[in-house]
Amino acid sequence: MPGIPFSIQRGRKRRGMGLPTHAHDASQLTFAASGMLQVHTDEGRWLVPPQLAAWVPAGTPHRVEVLTDG
Repeated sequence: MPGIPFSIQRGRKRRGMGLPTHAHDASQLTFAASGMLQVHTDEGRWLVPPQLAAWVPAGTPHRVEVLTDG
C-alpha cells in the first residue's frame, strides 16, 4: 500500500491557548482527550468535550480555542 492513509499528531494546550486560523490539505479529526475545545469555521462553532471529536474537512479554514484545562 503506497503512502500512509492517515497521521496522528498529539499536543497539549492549556486553557486560553489555541491555534490561529489555518487549513489542512487532508481532512482532520480534532479529538479532545480531556478538557474542552471549541473549533471555529466560517460555518459556525463546535464544542468538543472530553472523549469526543469534531471533523474538519480538507481545505476548511478553522481555528481552535482551548476552553478548559485537561
